[in-house]
Amino acid sequence: MEQKKTCPLCETECEIYSISPLQQLFTIDCPICGKYNLTDRAKEHLNSRKNSFYIISGITRNFYELHKDTGDFFVIKWEMIRDDAKFQAEFVSKAPKDIFEKASLLLQYIHRKSNYSGDKVLIIPSQDYTLCFCKNAKELIFHINNIRDLGDIKADGTMRDYSLSLTAEGWRKIESLNKPNTESRQAFVAMWFDKSMDEIFAGGIKAIEKEVGFNMFRVDKTHFIDEKICDKIITEIKKSRFLIADVTGHRQAVYFEAGYAMAMGLPVIWTCKKEETEVENCCFDTRQYPHIFWKDAENLRIQLKEKILATISKAEK
Repeated sequence: MEQKKTCPLCETECEIYSISPLQQLFTIDCPICGKYNLTDRAKEHLNSRKNSFYIISGITRNFYELHKDTGDFFVIKWEMIRDDAKFQAEFVSKAPKDIFEKASLLLQYIHRKSNYSGDKVLIIPSQDYTLCFCKNAKELIFHINNIRDLGDIKADGTMRDYSLSLTAEGWRKIESLNKPNTESRQAFVAMWFDKSMDEIFAGGIKAIEKEVGFNMFRVDKTHFIDEKICDKIITEIKKSRFLIADVTGHRQAVYFEAGYAMAMGLPVIWTCKKEETEVENCCFDTRQYPHIFWKDAENLRIQLKEKILATISKAEK
């Protein structure tokens, strides 16, 4: 059922669809925040995070831009809004921390939309400011002017809309942003932190460290002081040579961490438990990538070792 209403995040007129019989889940189609799903319980408590709406909008818009062709939209759930730790992990940790990271997001967006060198990408600040987690159009215009003055882009247009294209310096910067850390001996492991997965991690992933030469880093198995877990995740992904994404249990955070690594140019190895329900529930847009489907820890150990040695090669000591 379609309703003409306003977006709960930015209050822009948009289309809202009830996609469950009891109106427990809604799809919001917003020109600013993108297309996203929202549970009724999350909608009731959303205003408790009003000061962070620009972050939530940045997450939903970027997810939509990356997955729009698959029909897979970000789902805002009640527990993400209610629980501070989950809010940090699902939203705050994935937002850029400073103006430099916001500028990088803008460059990467222009790069994704460019079909060839010199191609022009249309940006409408009043609609597109959420692409780099800006609070309003003026902030986005600041970043456009900034990367233009640095020589990374050519910008034509007015404050209403811009035609942007990467310069040679901009292409060079994109290449440096996407260059993997080839000297790293660390692999970041993104997976479901359920007790049922502990044996899989220990016997199927951690067990191959000596054979492949990489330290298998899982954030919940590490002690750290004075740093939020969400910040630690981003830091460790940046330090890693590649990422292992086990999508068993289909945790949204795993897909995000894998997507972040891919945006950085890091190789991602996809794995999943070989059960009919698990395989069927694999995120639609990741099915295009080859997955290691494992039966048990030993089966995963054998396949994962072969995959790493074949595609990443053994880390030099």
